[in-house]
Amino acid sequence: MKNKIITELSNEELLNSLEGEESVEHYKDDILNFISFYNIKTGDERVPGSTVYFLYKNWSKVQLKEREFYNKFNKLFNKKRSDYLLNIEHMNISKLALEKINKTKSKTKNKKYKEHFEFFLSHYNLKGGDTWVGGELLFKMYLIWRKEAYKPRVLAKSQFYSFCRLYFSERRNYSKKNTWFAVNKISQEAYQKLKEVHAQEKEDNKTK
Repeated sequence: MKNKIITELSNEELLNSLEGEESVEHYKDDILNFISFYNIKTGDERVPGSTVYFLYKNWSKVQLKEREFYNKFNKLFNKKRSDYLLNIEHMNISKLALEKINKTKSKTKNKKYKEHFEFFLSHYNLKGGDTWVGGELLFKMYLIWRKEAYKPRVLAKSQFYSFCRLYFSERRNYSKKNTWFAVNKISQEAYQKLKEVHAQEKEDNKTK
């Protein structure tokens, strides 16, 4: 269902896609009216789920809880990690307004998340430097650290990159959609751990 373009669905298909749970009547009208109000359509631009929910919460009189909202919205739109792939150009809200909402909700303003990120930096002794390292690699290091340190708090990749921009110089390759950050040399121990995790992931994929 969610791989079909939402604007090509009939009203009946939209309603049927939301059925199957208790108290579904007010969910259906509320979410579909929200989609219609903002003219939300599938696309290829990433919009954080938290931003979409912020728009919904400030528009809706029903105001579903986050989990309920995402469970319904996920059936209608494709996601990439924590972002929805939408057509921003045709939405009834400007791109600038979406960016401002996202910036306001940034975890970089939160003291606890700032401490959380700095614990990660301290663990790997990461500082600004002149060695360009891919953002994907740094994010994988973060996920390994979080898992091994049993940290309940977690940053989505977009938020993790926001923190990296506060501490490191950034370079982007827009054609390949790559992001690099300038850090001091990464320890051999960290590289070894990344190799082990990568090898385990390949092994796990073989058994699937």
